[in-house]
Amino acid sequence: MKVVYVSLMNSDDQIGAAWRIDTPLKAIIRTGLHQAAKLSLEEFVHNTANAQETCMDADVIVIHRRLVGPVLTAIQRWKAYDKKIFLDMDLSLSHLTPEMDSYDFWNRGVMNADSLECLFGGQPIMPLPTEQLEWGLRMLTGVSTSSRRLADDLSNYTQSFYLPSFVELDQFRNQTPMAHEGILIGLGTDGNHLPGILESGVLDALSMVCRKRPQVRVVITGGDQRIYDHLAVPASQKLLWPWVKQEDWPRYLSRVDIGLAPLAGEFDQRRGWERVMEYLVMKIPWVASEGSPYRVVGRYGRLVNNQPDSWEKNLLEIVDHLDEYRADAAGEPYLFALSQDIDENINKILMAYQTLDSVQ
Repeated sequence: MKVVYVSLMNSDDQIGAAWRIDTPLKAIIRTGLHQAAKLSLEEFVHNTANAQETCMDADVIVIHRRLVGPVLTAIQRWKAYDKKIFLDMDLSLSHLTPEMDSYDFWNRGVMNADSLECLFGGQPIMPLPTEQLEWGLRMLTGVSTSSRRLADDLSNYTQSFYLPSFVELDQFRNQTPMAHEGILIGLGTDGNHLPGILESGVLDALSMVCRKRPQVRVVITGGDQRIYDHLAVPASQKLLWPWVKQEDWPRYLSRVDIGLAPLAGEFDQRRGWERVMEYLVMKIPWVASEGSPYRVVGRYGRLVNNQPDSWEKNLLEIVDHLDEYRADAAGEPYLFALSQDIDENINKILMAYQTLDSVQ
């Protein structure tokens, strides 16, 4: 089988594409039995010579997120050649809110990157991308998602199936933690996290933890200044790390002593498990919100009910007994992470494409 992946090469999509596109692509190549290639969305839309050659002998074409405008035209082109075409979607568009970075593109048709203007022009996209995506879903062989709930939502439009984000173990192995003073608690952001983080109560809890344990510092990863500003702790106890490329991320993550994964609202209930999976594979103790994304891995960390005192209680417990929780994280939780290695699971992805094709 040959699988061609298509994704937008900009920072808005790169984190998701690293998990959903780049990781399976490399694993398919490593099998030695199948082929995989990657095209930029721009190449695919403009039908460059490379795109024509790459797609002509493809069995499956997988597009990440951007099922809009000229992408729909390109899909029709390759459907005429009887290609199986899938969307991989890891955002719940119907639950975006104006505070989220993805809202302007999908709900207002406004572009926030030069790469988008090259594809869609400089004017707002009409009809709105959310409407166009609904049309496009009906053109596809199927859609894969990183969330069971999201798969259920999209089943109204086409065949949908849940594919968890498997981990590229080699990317996270052999990371030597950088020396630092005190205890570093990590709070990851991706531009769409602000409403959920504010509603979860985790920021109030962090304020109390930092007040009671002066050796604790909080690092906001992903460069979201808004969350940094909302965190009411002394400047000496909080850090803001910029967005970094996925290949560089494990080196930064290795400095984190305790990981956080707050969720709140319907959008967050349709996230994947990537945040916690990173903590598991890096043997980092973690605390997360109760909810659909992390229920299956709840036994490997601590789940809380989004009350500040619950966050505080669980964080203080880990801070005060960090060595014990690190030892625990290196046991059964790490073994579970190893079982989610992409190379051990790539056939599940390939079989999903084959199975859906057989009933299309």
